[in-house]
Amino acid sequence: MSPNDPDSDGDGASDGLERELGGNPTVSDVDAFTDADGDGLVNIVETDGWEVTIEGVSTSPSTCITRCDAGLPMTMTVTSDPLVADTDFDGLLDSEEFELGTDPRNEDTDGDGLTDAQEIDGIEIRDLGIVVLDPLDADTDDDKRSDGDEAELVDVEANRWIVRVAGEQPYRV
Repeated sequence: MSPNDPDSDGDGASDGLERELGGNPTVSDVDAFTDADGDGLVNIVETDGWEVTIEGVSTSPSTCITRCDAGLPMTMTVTSDPLVADTDFDGLLDSEEFELGTDPRNEDTDGDGLTDAQEIDGIEIRDLGIVVLDPLDADTDDDKRSDGDEAELVDVEANRWIVRVAGEQPYRV
C-alpha cells in the first residue's frame, strides 16, 4: 500500500472503503466493489448484507389507555441480489432498502400486510388522508392492530368491528 495512492491495488475502490467493507486493499477485487445492477450498492454490500430490526404488533397484556407497549423486536441479517436492482420488486431499489434498513428480499419487511413502498410513500386512510407509516414496525401506533389491518385495504367489511352500546343498535366501525 502506498500512502500517496488512495487505491493501491487499482481496482476502483479506495483503500479505506475496502478496509471498511472487509476487502483487501492490496489485491484487486474489483468485482466485489462494482455495482453490477446499478442500484447504488456495491456487490460486496449486497452479498455480505446488513442487519434489519423490526417490531411486531404490540402484545401488551392489559388494556392500553393511549398507547400500548411496542411489539417485540427481531433482528436479522439480510442480503440482496447484486444482479437485480430491486430484489423483491417492491418499487424500492436495494440501495433505498439499505438506507431504510428494510429487507430487500421481502416486499413487506415488518409483515403487516403493506409493502415497504406503500408505507414509505404513504397510503390513503379513510378520513385521515395520506398517512406515512414505518416499514420496520408492524404496529406503528402500538394499538395492538397491525398497520395493514388498520389501513383496511383488503376485506374492509369482513374486518370491521361491531360496537354494542347498551340500549342502542349495534353498528360497525
